[in-house]
Amino acid sequence: MPPRKKPAEPQQTDIEDAIAKAPPVIDPSLTADLLIKRELELDDYLSAQSKAFTEFCKPYRAEIEALRNRLLAMHLEQKTDQFKTEFGTSYISEIMQQKIDPAASEYVDADGVCYSGREALLWYMVDAWDKYGNEGLSVSVPIATIRQHMDDNEGKPPPGITVSFFKRVNIKKG
Repeated sequence: MPPRKKPAEPQQTDIEDAIAKAPPVIDPSLTADLLIKRELELDDYLSAQSKAFTEFCKPYRAEIEALRNRLLAMHLEQKTDQFKTEFGTSYISEIMQQKIDPAASEYVDADGVCYSGREALLWYMVDAWDKYGNEGLSVSVPIATIRQHMDDNEGKPPPGITVSFFKRVNIKKG
């Protein structure tokens, strides 16, 4: 009998192959307890694999964040919005976030009634209907409407709203 060969190292599973090999139909004769048991087993397995993958990715995500932070610092130091290279482009986006805030500026309507927070925003947008229309009364006021108001009012957001900005570095492949 010839000597046994050492088993090959396990290969990384190709997700598309794994999906293609998955059973497309569940046996209709399985009882509820077996179906539930199997579902819980699969859920536990996927949770463990997901957690392991998240842990695996941590150092790479940390390095990506450090690279982006360094690029942001370079953008700010060199006062430029983009770097074009043979590998890709780094550019800055300024993101505005808004929230309805009870501590934001108050609104006093034409009758002298003072409102704050959500009510300030709602009554202001009703009174400014001709300028902002129904977009100002959306569940969340669109950023474009808030920016328009800020452009028209020396950078001040509408009453009842506070805004914050942050800069993000974006990278596109070349």
